[in-house]
Amino acid sequence: MPTLIDAPMLSALVQRYPFSPQSWQGKCITITQGNRSLTGTILLAVLGQTPPGPPAFGTGAVIDADGVVHCDFLRPAIGDQPSVLVTGQTINTIEAVTEAFRRVADTLKLPDDEREKLFLYLRGWIKRDFRAKPAMIGERTRHDPK
Repeated sequence: MPTLIDAPMLSALVQRYPFSPQSWQGKCITITQGNRSLTGTILLAVLGQTPPGPPAFGTGAVIDADGVVHCDFLRPAIGDQPSVLVTGQTINTIEAVTEAFRRVADTLKLPDDEREKLFLYLRGWIKRDFRAKPAMIGERTRHDPK
């Protein structure tokens, strides 16, 4: 992932949050540029952090039956339109969000324990998952010949 903002700006970015720049959280915030990228905005929400201004996602997300992640979203002001809270904003598929987090972990070469923590936070951010579970499908469609 290319860094699009300079080192002093990145340092100031991480200092806004209660993580040291050397922690896995600080490194993840730095590489995703905080709420200046979609992945960074999701990461801040996953870590329970509120950026100083929009954009920002809410404290919990939902996965719909098709595997699409939705979350409340504070949209930044656009032109003359003020910042607005969008309820249930579509983000992306859970596979795409997971892959974005995997790329962050791979790029930072996070050790297994830190990688596990990152994905534990991501799972904790998901409050409801409406995808059909394979066991449920099997139970519903299974018939026992007698």
